[in-house]
Amino acid sequence: MKKKKTKVVIIGLGNVGYLYSHKINNIISTHTQAVLTFKKKLDFFAAIEKNKKIRNNFEKKFKIPALSNIEDLKKIYEKNSDYLFILSTNTHTHHQILKKIFEFKPKYILCEKPFCSSIKEVNNIIKLNKKYKSKIFINYTRSFDEKWMSIKKKFLLKKKIRGKVFYNKTLMNNGSHFLHLCFTLFGRNVKLEKLEKKKFKIIFNNNVEIIFIENKKNFKNKIILKTEKINIEDNGNLYFKIKDKNKEYYLKNRTDTYQLNPLKAIINKDTKILENNLNNAIMVQHFLSTF
Repeated sequence: MKKKKTKVVIIGLGNVGYLYSHKINNIISTHTQAVLTFKKKLDFFAAIEKNKKIRNNFEKKFKIPALSNIEDLKKIYEKNSDYLFILSTNTHTHHQILKKIFEFKPKYILCEKPFCSSIKEVNNIIKLNKKYKSKIFINYTRSFDEKWMSIKKKFLLKKKIRGKVFYNKTLMNNGSHFLHLCFTLFGRNVKLEKLEKKKFKIIFNNNVEIIFIENKKNFKNKIILKTEKINIEDNGNLYFKIKDKNKEYYLKNRTDTYQLNPLKAIINKDTKILENNLNNAIMVQHFLSTF
């Protein structure tokens, strides 16, 4: 008997949900592109978007139902199927929409970062999910990146590391990507030191120190990590820059497959990555609550 595909519902067809695909052609930058890339494994069942113009454009282009609200989904929802809900709306809406998603008892929920607006909302969702048992994970894309995990094993384990993170558009918006990455790389046993306005240091196990600095709006988000022998830089472009023994070389990183990696983890049923992702996302939310 042929195995059923996991059905996918995207809630929110804004930039990351759909619209960036009109502006950026050389990378998989939207959830819509990512789901369609895996059409042999996933069934793009429906989308939900309140903007009528965007809905009509989406339906015309893909011949996939685009509904105005989540209640309309109940009319076409197929029971006895595995579902993945992708929540791609503004952060302040996540808490209420996640509670509505639970009514459909999906197997998976991929939520755009950050998880919710507050740690109180996050704790409420985790508590509610004890009943529904959906596998929730948050779209911090670097935590699914095979190159970063390879670099962690090859260069970063049990090393003395000093690093800097430069971010714009607030710690919650862009800075949280690097917070999550650091927890993924170095663990959640941390100490925070506030240095000055818009600048702080995180110490991991007394061996790794990362300084976070908020920068101007037009400044690129990036992380620089240094050990005794190497420098590693990820500036959001299509490479890692690694200096080792006076040589520079580049590794193509996650941005050309920007939204594919989280779906790979689901398709491959990589529970360890998914659980780690959620635990680190909760840690990020705890951390954000201290500022």
